[in-house]
Amino acid sequence: MIRDNFANQLIYSTVRLECYNDKVRSRGTAFFMIYEFDNTNITALITNKHVVCEDDEKTIIFKKAKFVLSCSRNGSVADDETTEILIDDLENRIVFHDNEDVDLCFIFVNDLINEKVKSGINVFYKALNTNLIISDIELNEINPIEDIIMIGYPTGLIDVTNNKPIVRKGITATSYKLDYNGKKEFLIDAACFYGSSGSPVFLYRSGLGQEKTENGISISITFNYRFIGVLYAGPTKTINGEIKVIDIPCRITPYSETKIMINLGYIIKPCRIIELFEKVKNSK
Repeated sequence: MIRDNFANQLIYSTVRLECYNDKVRSRGTAFFMIYEFDNTNITALITNKHVVCEDDEKTIIFKKAKFVLSCSRNGSVADDETTEILIDDLENRIVFHDNEDVDLCFIFVNDLINEKVKSGINVFYKALNTNLIISDIELNEINPIEDIIMIGYPTGLIDVTNNKPIVRKGITATSYKLDYNGKKEFLIDAACFYGSSGSPVFLYRSGLGQEKTENGISISITFNYRFIGVLYAGPTKTINGEIKVIDIPCRITPYSETKIMINLGYIIKPCRIIELFEKVKNSK
C-alpha cells in the first residue's frame, strides 16, 4: 500500500521539456523512472519520440531541449529556487524503442544533474520506481472503468512560481486488461492538449472496496496509485466525420474547424517501458 503523502511526491517526477530547432519551439512532458536490477539501477527521463525529434524527408532532426528542476535547501525541497538544465546533444543521449509504432524514448541526463550538484546547486526530483507498475494480482481486481490521473503540462501550462505541473483527472475509456486494437495500449477519457505528450498516467483508488462474488460480497483494501502508462496520441474528428489518430501536438497550432480533439487519449502500457529498460540493460 502506498502512503497517503505519495500524491505529493508524484508531482516531482515530471518535468516540462522545452524543445527547439532552427524554426520551432515546442513543449512536452517527461518523467523520471528508475529500474533496479542486480544491485544496480538505470534511471531515465521518459517521453515520446515525437516530443524531442521530428522527421524531415525521412531524416531525423534532433531538437535541443531544456527542463527545470527544483532545488533543495537544508535537506528539504525549495520550490521557489530552481535550476535549468540544457540538453544540446540529444542524439548522444536518446535510446528509442525498437518498434517504430511505439512512441517512446529514454533520455539520459544523470551526468548533467550531477554537474549541477558538483557546482554547488542541490537539485530535487523523484524517480518513479517500476514497482509502481500495477501487478498481475492487482490487474485481476481492476474493473473496465476506473479513475485515473494524468500529470503533465497541458498547453505548456506550469506553475512557474512553484515549478509544479498540472494534474488532470479522468477515467479509463477502454479496459486496461485488454490491448486496444491489438496493441499494448488502452484509452482514457480525459482532456489531452498540446504539451501533454509524455505525461504519466496513474490508476487511482482509495479506501475499502466491495466486490460481489459467487459466494456473496467480499470486502478488500484497494491500492491508491499505480502507474499504468504514457500518453502519446489522441483521436480527432474532421469536418466530414472522419476519425484520425494523431500524436498529441507539442506546440500551439491555429484552431481549425476541420480538426477537433474529442478528449480521448491513447496510452502506451508500462510493458513497453520495461522493454526499453531491458534493451539498455542488455547493452551494458
